Amino acid sequence: VPNITAERPGVPRALVRAYLTTAADVLWRMTSDSEQRKYSYALCYMLLPKAKNVAPDLTARLDAVMAALAPEVPASLTKDSAYRYMNMAPTTDEERLANAENKPLQEERDVAYLEIAFQAWRKGNFKTARVAQGRISDLEASRRLATIIDFGDGAWAISHNSDLSKAIALANRLPQGIERSVLLQAIAKIQRKASDPDVPEETVDKALKAARSMTNARRPFLLLSAAAQLASLKSPAVHAALAEAIKDFNSFEESTLAGLDWAQSIQVGPLKTRFPLDVAGVEFGFNEAFRLVAIADPEAAMASADELRSENLRAQGLVEVGRAFLEKPQPRGAQNSRSVVQNAKP
Repeated sequence: VPNITAERPGVPRALVRAYLTTAADVLWRMTSDSEQRKYSYALCYMLLPKAKNVAPDLTARLDAVMAALAPEVPASLTKDSAYRYMNMAPTTDEERLANAENKPLQEERDVAYLEIAFQAWRKGNFKTARVAQGRISDLEASRRLATIIDFGDGAWAISHNSDLSKAIALANRLPQGIERSVLLQAIAKIQRKASDPDVPEETVDKALKAARSMTNARRPFLLLSAAAQLASLKSPAVHAALAEAIKDFNSFEESTLAGLDWAQSIQVGPLKTRFPLDVAGVEFGFNEAFRLVAIADPEAAMASADELRSENLRAQGLVEVGRAFLEKPQPRGAQNSRSVVQNAKP
């Protein structure tokens, strides 16, 4: 059972009370499932101290649920000793690594190291993640994990520290592939704020090269995203990039283009971990990227949308072209003419 007793700083008391009220209502509904009753009892036990502090009027209901469930759950679950782990101090990184090292089988050690790396990666603790990654004996899993850790470190530098130089250094040492392309596109968006337009365009060109090395259906989406950046930079290279993206979309079956998972997964033994490829400034969707291209050149975007083999993408593309025509600023003469027409009396 997850420990839900933690105190979250900055959470309004009204929100905590709303949560406790809903939880009490849900737990009040008795269930005939013996396993679910054990969970309900444990959750009541953990919610009770917070209810006494934030919503004392709810404690009677939680007490009543526990009293009703007590005869239906193992006696050991009703004792305070069953919940002693809640007050235990969290283990340190060094202790977790030592515990993993002491496991008897190599696969068990590798699984433990992957779990440590994953949890550290989620928290932005890339130093610990790299230590754990370096101890995994599965060379392929370790190699892929090293790439994901470098990507995560670069994405974290952009999102939390605004350290662009670190992100650039990490992107440059990534192998050609999705992680490199995504990180470079995020860097290019930040570089657009600089005075020299050639710098972000060069970064986008590197991102395109990295995307071309991919073989799965995520590739055309990254090519289109890069084309959108070139459109925003008013680069003439946008036309070639858009044509390449359209051709690439048409090289995949429509079913493979739907429901793509924008994460990298690594499996060691029975443990499979999923690392999202989230980074500030990069969207993986078709619509937003195609809209930016259409705003830059609606006519070219319309012709490109007509070339799409996927009916779904073609429809989405034409909708974005229509939006672009509506949003595109009109020349002063055209605006005046439209105003005259709108104000004309029948």
